[in-house]
Amino acid sequence: MDGTDPLGPIGLTRVEEAAYRALLRRRQGSPAELSRDITATTSEARAVLEDLEAKGFVSRMPGRRVRFVASPPDVAVEAAIHRQLDGIERARHVAHRLTEEFRSGTDTGGPVEVVEVVLGRDAVLQRWAQLQQITTSELLAFDRPPYSNPVPAVNTDEDVALQRGVDYRIIYSREAVDWPGMLPHIERYVQAGEDARVLADVPMKLDIVDRKLGLVPLTASDPGRIEAALLIHASPLLETLAFLFELLWERAVPLRAALSSDPEHRVPEERTRLLALMAAGLKDETIARQLGVGLRTVHRRIAALMEELGADTRYQAGLQAARRGWYEANRPAP
Repeated sequence: MDGTDPLGPIGLTRVEEAAYRALLRRRQGSPAELSRDITATTSEARAVLEDLEAKGFVSRMPGRRVRFVASPPDVAVEAAIHRQLDGIERARHVAHRLTEEFRSGTDTGGPVEVVEVVLGRDAVLQRWAQLQQITTSELLAFDRPPYSNPVPAVNTDEDVALQRGVDYRIIYSREAVDWPGMLPHIERYVQAGEDARVLADVPMKLDIVDRKLGLVPLTASDPGRIEAALLIHASPLLETLAFLFELLWERAVPLRAALSSDPEHRVPEERTRLLALMAAGLKDETIARQLGVGLRTVHRRIAALMEELGADTRYQAGLQAARRGWYEANRPAP
């Protein structure tokens, strides 16, 4: 076993899966025989086989001696999957009814229907994970410090969502990109398919899921510690937050070309990649780490680039590069 439970999602425990696999190898067997395969007593093996029988994975053979035969995997597993799907569908209908009951429980139709307060760090993190797990098409987010951990943890829920085709559009603040250990995380997400941009100032932490739900974490007086969050349901408030995101998205600087190590997305000229990192608002020390060169080398290259563009400031350099079409020329294909 590799430490995972492949048949767990369809209702089999690890012991039941081991017994089913053993019976598949034997074709048929008694509780006493199976007990040796799964390192259990005969009575324990019999109880496991009876549970498998109730779930449709084994059948009892006729005769006075108690023996069981394994059901074909394509039949047993497929039937279990359909049972799980039926159960999920029933649960979804119940959830809809509970939601209607919850909303109809307020006489005024007031703010409780729009904003839900989530209290406690663990509850906020759980709700954030759940929102990513139910996202079907698009997730929009503002990301800015402070963070609860010195080095931000890998977001495995994003990995899974990206694999199933969810579009992640994230606007990072300049402080987020400069946060120790954060840039490698961003690069990893970008390579996995995240569309990342950076803006000098991001107003808040924000996540919007399918334009139906939004989560606004609230930091406490202790920097980085999240004690509560606002869960915002579909409403004019959520539409306004989504509108704000789109406005800032247009102002933010794309990071994909600057950060990607994929040859298909690598900026063809070093000066253009340097310009993208500059336009992202990164500090020279961060640019040096990203380019793998020394700080003095970065200073020399920036000075040469600004001279080439005839710019006195980095802002002017960005404008001149835009006029020359450098950003468009290096924008990755959708």
